[in-house]
Amino acid sequence: MKLIWSCQVAEPKVRGVLGSLFSFVFIIGIFLINSVGSYVSIHTAALIFLVLPVIFVIIFFKMPESPYFYVMKSDFSKAEKCLQVLRRKRHVERELTTLVNDINRQMSEPGRYKDLFVIQSNRLACMVMFGLRIIQQLSGTSPISLYMQIIFEKSTDIMSKDLASILIFGLQLSVNFTAVLIVDKIGRKPLLITSCLGCSMILTTMSIYFILQDHTNLNLASLNFVPLVGIVLFTIFFAIGQGNVVNLMMGEMFSSSIKAKASCLMNILFAIFMMLTTKLFQLTSDYFGMYVPFLFFAICQLLGVAFSYFVVPETKGKSLEEIQQELKKS
Repeated sequence: MKLIWSCQVAEPKVRGVLGSLFSFVFIIGIFLINSVGSYVSIHTAALIFLVLPVIFVIIFFKMPESPYFYVMKSDFSKAEKCLQVLRRKRHVERELTTLVNDINRQMSEPGRYKDLFVIQSNRLACMVMFGLRIIQQLSGTSPISLYMQIIFEKSTDIMSKDLASILIFGLQLSVNFTAVLIVDKIGRKPLLITSCLGCSMILTTMSIYFILQDHTNLNLASLNFVPLVGIVLFTIFFAIGQGNVVNLMMGEMFSSSIKAKASCLMNILFAIFMMLTTKLFQLTSDYFGMYVPFLFFAICQLLGVAFSYFVVPETKGKSLEEIQQELKKS
């Protein structure tokens, strides 16, 4: 819902920045829990971070509704006041009129779950977002994050596994912040293509390293930096595109009448593929070797390059209504 809210209230030229902040603060949370959790017990870490949801509940009471919500409820006076606060100017009549017209058109469409697949524009948006969400998880990001310390423990002794994981998530935080700043300048498609291609190359390199480690007698002592450097580079390429753009586009691709239901389905899909890829990593690495899941994810990322180039539309600089009209014409 945070993504939906930020995409609704933001102007096209800054929507990418606001929508990308969700991924950025998500990584902040992972970085903090890894940093603290590496040096205290799980019980202590849980008590420390219990403070944050309490603070969130208190602050969230002041969270304003979006102008979209008020227009959908036909409360135009509150919608106007909300726009005045968000835009920091008094005269917002033109934008409010455009907003009302756009939302009335979008809300005239049915908003049932089956309409995600019956209406052409929704069906195309579903195809794009289903594909991006699946490709995102088939990068291996979830199992690599969860098994990161085990990967380091089995493959390299260049630094401690605790320090290495903190380094990785700290780097991901920095790259994610950079992605927030450039997503509205470079565009969604170039970042996705670069991300998928870079991840595929890094995963292939790591797969070759594990093949040499497990199935040859070569002395790889001089190359024991490969897993650490590989995961560092993987983190960079993933964060600039898939870790950021996929979440952003979730709030851009669907009309107001169906956006909440689409978001619900995408979250379910995310959870399913997160579980599947994590179990796949564990089973294939245990029974066949660490190289198998890395090679599988590398191939999936190559498919992601093609999908991003041929199927994913560019939404940079376009209003939500313009995106919907283009989907209807496609």
